[in-house]
Amino acid sequence: MKKVYIIVPVFKRENLTENFIESILSQSLSFDIEFIIVDDDHELYGNYERFAKEKKVTCIKTHGNAWWCGTVRQGIDYFYSKVEFGSDDIVVIANNDVTVPQGELSKIIENVGCNEICHPQTFTNRNVEISSGAKVITWFPFITKHPKFGRASLDKIPIDLCTARFMCMHATTLSKVGNISNNLLQYQGDYDFSLIAKSKGITINIIKGAYCQVYDDDTGLKSENITSFSQFLSSFYEIRSSNNLKYRWRFVRNHFSFLSSVFIIFSMVSNIVARYVVKRFK
Repeated sequence: MKKVYIIVPVFKRENLTENFIESILSQSLSFDIEFIIVDDDHELYGNYERFAKEKKVTCIKTHGNAWWCGTVRQGIDYFYSKVEFGSDDIVVIANNDVTVPQGELSKIIENVGCNEICHPQTFTNRNVEISSGAKVITWFPFITKHPKFGRASLDKIPIDLCTARFMCMHATTLSKVGNISNNLLQYQGDYDFSLIAKSKGITINIIKGAYCQVYDDDTGLKSENITSFSQFLSSFYEIRSSNNLKYRWRFVRNHFSFLSSVFIIFSMVSNIVARYVVKRFK
C-alpha cells in the first residue's frame, strides 16, 4: 500500500497541530499516513509530549531555536535516516496551521506526479484565497505572479517558487532534491527548496481545483500587521519577518552570483518599500 509521510515543523500551538492531524485522519483514504512531527519548543510541555504516544505519529525534538528551516531540515534528515520508503510513497512538508477539507487529500495525493512538486490552492479560515506559490516573470527587476483561481476545475499550473504550507512530492523526488540550505532560519526555506528542485530538472505545479485551508491569524510579522514606520524598518532585521534582509540575501546568494544577487535584493527591497508607501497613503 502507498504510504504518505507528512513532515510537520511545529512550535507551540498544540491545538492547531491536533486540528491538522484530525483533518487528515478523518478522511476516507486508500493509502496509509505517517506523521513526523518535529518540535522546536524547548519547554517542558509542547507538541512532543502531547503527540508522542499517538498512533501514526513519530515525534522528534530539536535542541530549540532551530526555527522553521532548521526544524524542516531535521525532519527531512530523520526521514532519510530512519524511513525505508518505496517508489510510490509520497512526502508532504506541511505547516500545522493547515487543515485539509474532506475529500481533498486523496485529490491532492493522486495528482502528484513523478519528478514534480505540487501544492494545492490555499484559502484562509476567512475563505480568502492566498498564494500557494509564484511564477517568476523576471529576477531583475524582481517581478512575480501569484496565480489564484477561486473554486476551479482540476488542472495543474506551473510555478517557480512553491510555498510549504502543504508541499507534496514523491519520496524519490525528495531524495533527488536533498534538503533546504543550512544557512537559512525562518523564511525563504520553501523558495530555496524550490530553486534547488528546479536546478535538478524537477517541475513545480499548483494543483488547481484541490484545496487546503490555513489558519492565518497569528503567524510571523506580516506586512498587513505593520502599523508604524519604525516597525516597518525593524521588519528588515526581525527574524519573524519575511522582509529580513540577512536571510533574503542568503537565499538569493545560494542561487545567483554576487553581482546578480545585489541587483535582485535591490529590486526586492524596492518592491517592499513601494508596497508599504502605497498601503500607508492610500
